[in-house]
Amino acid sequence: MLKLFTLSRITSFFSILLSTFLSFSQATIKITVTSVQTSSSVDCDNLLFDVTGQSDFVWEYTATDNTLGYSNNSPALFGIYNFNYTNTSGNGPINFAANALFFDRQYICPSDVPTSINLAWEAYENDDAGNYDIVGNTDGETGLQNVIMAVPASTGTANYSFSASGSAGCPSTVNYIINLSIQRIDFAPTVIILPDNICDAQAVNLNTSYNIALCQSNTLESNEPRAGDVNTNQSSAWFKFLAPSSGEVTITTDLGGTEIGTYFQIYHAADGGACTAGLQPLTGAVIKNKFDYLSHIEFSDGVDLLGVDPEAELTLNSCNPVPLISYQKLIAGETYYVQLTGDDNQAGLVEVRVNSGGSGSGGDSEDIPCLSPAATIGTTVISTSSGAASVTLDFGCAYDGGNAYAETGSPHTDNNPENYHAYDYDHVAANNPVVNESVWLNFIAPNSGRITFESDYQDALYGENNALFGFDKSFSPGIPSDYSCANLEIIAEDEGGTNSFLGGDPSALIIQRCLEPGYRYYGMVDPSDNLTPLSTQSIKSWLFELILFHFYFVYRSGIFSWRTKR
Repeated sequence: MLKLFTLSRITSFFSILLSTFLSFSQATIKITVTSVQTSSSVDCDNLLFDVTGQSDFVWEYTATDNTLGYSNNSPALFGIYNFNYTNTSGNGPINFAANALFFDRQYICPSDVPTSINLAWEAYENDDAGNYDIVGNTDGETGLQNVIMAVPASTGTANYSFSASGSAGCPSTVNYIINLSIQRIDFAPTVIILPDNICDAQAVNLNTSYNIALCQSNTLESNEPRAGDVNTNQSSAWFKFLAPSSGEVTITTDLGGTEIGTYFQIYHAADGGACTAGLQPLTGAVIKNKFDYLSHIEFSDGVDLLGVDPEAELTLNSCNPVPLISYQKLIAGETYYVQLTGDDNQAGLVEVRVNSGGSGSGGDSEDIPCLSPAATIGTTVISTSSGAASVTLDFGCAYDGGNAYAETGSPHTDNNPENYHAYDYDHVAANNPVVNESVWLNFIAPNSGRITFESDYQDALYGENNALFGFDKSFSPGIPSDYSCANLEIIAEDEGGTNSFLGGDPSALIIQRCLEPGYRYYGMVDPSDNLTPLSTQSIKSWLFELILFHFYFVYRSGIFSWRTKR
């Protein structure tokens, strides 16, 4: 019969259980069998197995926490059996001071610290030749006992005593007792609990190692991208960093402090490292959440063929990456987010580091609207066939991601990371169907509100596209300074053909007559997706204020004459 021994023990149990709901902290939990007892002298042995006629009592026990499912550290027979044991020889009564520590676990995340431990134990008189039962030659079995032990709510020790009886195969009943202690040791952790939510992402410095913890309790937010182990686990944690001047980084978890397999996704944040760009400037209402500012960059899954190096690592250092071999370098000074999780729902300790490399320049700043060059707007009529270009945009180190990466692409309708782009652009084009190395410019709308925006790759083989973006009206009303370059919406687009007799319309031309004077607008230019690394890595744009002339008649001295005015 199983019981808690005293009324004070029962009272202690419930007081500890209640207090566990009031506080959590990071802790080490240790469970020790302090002693085992039999209360009477009973010998159940068959003399064939024990010529001394002595009893060989065995207690088997397994402890399992109620949070992470951690169990005994080193179960019997290298873990093939899920229990530890204490055995004695000699007839009862027995009072054996085992002092056997069998559960010693560290809980880094506060929500992972258990409130209770399930103890599964049984005892018997062993007739097997070994130290515990393997083939079933036992007598006086208690059968499996499951009891709950509350964990102290803070640093301290709780003692427990349980008993059960067995009589099968014995001349009389054997009463078995097992005494245990649970010790909780709270500590000041030397690791960072990596935040679950993106807006709380941990900022990390370059060339600095961080010991962090991935918590089992992590979840996914609404609209959060998910793929691979993030989707499998339905959990993630976040950190962020600023790209170095070279744009070259190695993001790694393949370090000595990593104890689990890892997986991560990398994103660029158009709104930087804060979570305020999506708020309506006057009311503070959330119009656009953080995930809609992310543009997918790349991912890494630390699984090799032998499964011996499961820690994720990725180097981004190329302007012309080779698929599966090298990866696009980053834009200097921009904020990048890393979404991290464990392999196969693992949680635990991870060491992360973002190393900077190289001494050159980062990815093309024209790759994103917020760093795009400003074009000066004049009144002189200029075009691809007449006059110097207003701006020449380089795309040799812009991200050539198609619709699976980078800043511009179709609006995402699911949680696939490859469909996340900061700027929505329905790329409808017959000759240039895939978004390529799109680059940007910006300008201030003139007082007339009229503008001509033309782009041309000026090539007989390759065409181009352009698109005009303005501030997202969802964030209105406001003066120009109220708006963010991270919040843009498309106004118009056009496709240009090749510059040959087969090209038809040779340039991408947009004419707008009703822009808001004094507000900034952004032009996106997309070269042909058929370009090669040997092709010219720049494209030109021409912008000017569209001047309208009004014709009217003047009658003087019996004569009609033409006049014009703006």
